[in-house]
Amino acid sequence: METGDAIAEVENPEGRLVRLDTVAWNHVVEEHLELVPFLEETMLTIQQPEHRAGCATRSRALLPTRRTAGLDPRGYRAGR
Repeated sequence: METGDAIAEVENPEGRLVRLDTVAWNHVVEEHLELVPFLEETMLTIQQPEHRAGCATRSRALLPTRRTAGLDPRGYRAGR
């Protein structure tokens, strides 16, 4: 798996370091343009989620969520 330079790092509630690198960020910029303005909110959600739900495809994974102004819970801009 290709990795790039770190753009942001936070610890999740379990104390694991979560690192957003340039490769992952480039994917966001290319495929999820609506999320680009929310880098800080995304990292805060990983660090301090309001809710975490199990992932059906990875039995031990937890997906963090947080309500953010202008976005619905799925990450899309409200009103779209």
